[in-house]
Amino acid sequence: MTSHQQEIDKIMEEFNQIDSFLLAMRELIRNKKLIDLKGLDRRVENVCLSIQKAPKEVKKACIPRLKQFLDSLDNYEEEITISRGN
Repeated sequence: MTSHQQEIDKIMEEFNQIDSFLLAMRELIRNKKLIDLKGLDRRVENVCLSIQKAPKEVKKACIPRLKQFLDSLDNYEEEITISRGN
C-alpha cells in the first residue's frame, strides 16, 4: 500500500467516525433528546486540515467524500432546526 493510499484511508476513516457520531446524534434528535456536539468542530477541522495539507493525489481522492460529508452536515443542520421548531 502506498503512502498516499494510507493517507487516503486514514482520512476516510475519520470521515466514517464522524458520520457514525452524527448518526448517533440524529437518533437522539429524533427522540427529542439533548445532544452534545462537543469536539465535533475540532474533528471536522482536523480532517479538513489533513486534506488541505495532503498531496494533490490525496486531495483529488478525498474531494468527493468531503462534498458528501458537507451535504450530510447541511441535512443535519436542517434536522436540528426542524427539531427545535417542534
